[in-house]
Amino acid sequence: MEFHRMKSSRLFLVANSYVKVVCSEPAKILLINEKHYDRFCRDSWADYHGGFFCNFPAIVEVPYDGIWNIVIDTHSHGDTESSVSITILPNHELLEQQDVIK
Repeated sequence: MEFHRMKSSRLFLVANSYVKVVCSEPAKILLINEKHYDRFCRDSWADYHGGFFCNFPAIVEVPYDGIWNIVIDTHSHGDTESSVSITILPNHELLEQQDVIK
């Protein structure tokens, strides 16, 4: 049986920094601003940055300063809990070889 397991964090993030996520399984990684997060929680259309990732680390750029919700949506099997690590990287710390989703 497949379950959706959603984790979220709410942070103030600075433009041109990056959210780096490492997950033990494929996941939707969404960066949603405060305005659109309310819509997202009501199962309505919401503008976001990020997408579906199978390869990690996943790197998503923060487009502007503000309160952001980092949402990780996995499809766990049974009782298995996926492991997730989130790191915020300033612009100067991003390695050039990483793929960035805007």
